[in-house]
Amino acid sequence: MLDTFRHYNRRSFLSKSLSGAVFLGLIGMIPKVLSANKPVDRKIIYRKLGKTGIQLPVVSMGVYVTHASIIKAAYKAGVRYFSTADSYEGGLCEKAIGDAVRELGIRDRVLIATKIPTGRRRNGTWVENPKEFFLERFSKSLERLQTEYVDILYLYNINSIEEIQKTELHEALAILKQQKKIRYTGFTTHSGIKTELLNKAAEMNLFDAIVVAFNCTMSEDKTLIKALENASRKRIGLVAMKTQCGGAWGVDGYRKPKEQPKNQTAMLKWVLQHDFISTVIPAMETFDHINEDFSVAYDLEYTPEEKRFLDDENILYSLAFCQQCQKCVVTCPEYVDIPALMRTYMYAYQYQNMDLVNLAQKEIEAGKGLSQCELCKKCQAVCINSVPISEIISELKRLNWDQYI
Repeated sequence: MLDTFRHYNRRSFLSKSLSGAVFLGLIGMIPKVLSANKPVDRKIIYRKLGKTGIQLPVVSMGVYVTHASIIKAAYKAGVRYFSTADSYEGGLCEKAIGDAVRELGIRDRVLIATKIPTGRRRNGTWVENPKEFFLERFSKSLERLQTEYVDILYLYNINSIEEIQKTELHEALAILKQQKKIRYTGFTTHSGIKTELLNKAAEMNLFDAIVVAFNCTMSEDKTLIKALENASRKRIGLVAMKTQCGGAWGVDGYRKPKEQPKNQTAMLKWVLQHDFISTVIPAMETFDHINEDFSVAYDLEYTPEEKRFLDDENILYSLAFCQQCQKCVVTCPEYVDIPALMRTYMYAYQYQNMDLVNLAQKEIEAGKGLSQCELCKKCQAVCINSVPISEIISELKRLNWDQYI
């Protein structure tokens, strides 16, 4: 199983218009491309995933938009943990993982994780039977993944303490464990209460792993870092997402430092400098992403260029990453769901992923979306960090995002 991992040794949008022939053509180039940047004399850095005891490379793969060929290439580069969700690309991401793993015959050498929503709606109400809802969704995931089990099953996008305490969900997870359809359990969160969720999970001692948003824009959030340390001490495996602060810069001219690309490896290394993080799951949508991201798995020391990037306050300010703290909502006269709009912007302009745009849109309660912003001549919402809320909302309005939001 995965416990024997040690025996195995960017951000431009991947156009969906690529034909199968193009992918097949690129497949033949993978060994040459990947070996070109692979360090010769260094070994991959592994860390333990909490109480599971599993040793993982510190760089893993978040499968948000991909093709089986990309997953195969990532595996050949050294990736051993693939994390996705049942809703990504309408289930196509799960199918891509299933196809790649089956074709390579590597099920016993990889860790597969997926995420299922709890059934709690944005307005706080629940679906009629959360346990049946959850089990039915998961059964479809297994079919797409083409496997009898997943290694980690996460409750998806948790926004309340109530969700991780829900008895029906505990029962569903217990059933799946008894049936040996899952090995470990966890949840994912990038909400404004992630600190409270981490502390509660540490107290409950129920979950094996947590996927949490963590990046260099959070360096001053001491309470979050303390909560992460606490969860790690309780032997919860911590997986970091949103490590790249939203991916690309976004719309040209929007706070983009002149001729200054984002230093992707610097941001990954910053996260992994915190040894309570077991692994990171950046999106790898191209072969270049694989080369760039997985190079960090060999060496966590900063290069001079990476250090300059992280030390530049103007650059860090320009990242303008929304931490989903929710504190901006009370500064809006209409109590618009600003964090959801900020995620929409990130997914649309920086990820260029309409599937994630639609997921963010579905989370917005009626009357709390962009249409409410038309009532204000000037946006009054204020971010306590560095996110220019009014500029982003103006950009969303300018491009007529009412069709999505």
